Amino acid sequence: MTANTVTPSAQLTRDQLRAEIGRYEAARRAVEVKAAPIRAQLAPYEQQLSALDEQMQELLDSHGDYLGNCEICETPLFSGDKGFRYEDGPMFCAADAPTFGELLENLKTYPADEWDEESWGPLASAIERLESDTARHGAETRRTKEL
Repeated sequence: MTANTVTPSAQLTRDQLRAEIGRYEAARRAVEVKAAPIRAQLAPYEQQLSALDEQMQELLDSHGDYLGNCEICETPLFSGDKGFRYEDGPMFCAADAPTFGELLENLKTYPADEWDEESWGPLASAIERLESDTARHGAETRRTKEL
């Protein structure tokens, strides 16, 4: 279903705007009425999913070493597992960890104005260190460490 739209730049009088708002609200109510039976059918499944989520959270809370899941394959990751974790959070299992070559390519294209020199030192030095690591380990070797 498509609605007739008014371009955002069109200047409407307040009465015209009120009429448009009323039209949108009426269209929304009509869709809500059509969606209500479907939502009612979904409610039991949503309750089951919520209960499963609660059970999973209780399980994870009882095991404090759970870190999260691999961004690629969803494998659960625990403290001590081999993998890779970026500073900003994304984690990968050992099989899906980035290679030294991929990390080097990403670092070489990292915006210099976004680089945190205070935390990481000069960007050029970081690139040199990673180039050295890449030469030592091989560009296709996955960069893993204990999580």
